[in-house]
Amino acid sequence: MIVVTSIWIKGGIFVTTALEQLNRLENSREYLVRKLSILMKNYPEQYVAIVDGNVVFSDPDLDALLAKVKEKYGSTESVLIDYITSKRSEIIV
Repeated sequence: MIVVTSIWIKGGIFVTTALEQLNRLENSREYLVRKLSILMKNYPEQYVAIVDGNVVFSDPDLDALLAKVKEKYGSTESVLIDYITSKRSEIIV
């Protein structure tokens, strides 16, 4: 679900609200969940950057991936970044 909450301000400048950014991230998260098995085959042991349901970058090095994302998008605010691995991990609390 996408909720349109962006506004125009004086001078015709388009402002993206935090809610719209969250909706974009949620759409990317849903894509990640749906396509995880494919992503595991195509990007094993790599970080992926997903924007609007598309993998835009991948790299085994997080810093390199972040640099690519920041160069193209200016920030990581609307970009979902996750590490794709088939290894199981346990969290002990």
